[in-house]
Amino acid sequence: MLPDCVFISCKQKKPRISRTVFNEIKRNAMSLFGVGYVWIVFDSNADLQIITTPNKSSLIADDLCVLAVIDLG
Repeated sequence: MLPDCVFISCKQKKPRISRTVFNEIKRNAMSLFGVGYVWIVFDSNADLQIITTPNKSSLIADDLCVLAVIDLG
């Protein structure tokens, strides 16, 4: 079963990602050696998390709401 996702309404016409979040995504992506994924997710407390998984590991079965995934293959 898919987790209940938290949806964000944005009043801006063109929402932008903060520099802090961008730098955290970049840092996580650079920390992987070889192939893997960087996941941008909401956890069950609706907290934004950036998680890396090596090789072909997946977070789809975990209790997370996946917003985006970057394939570093």
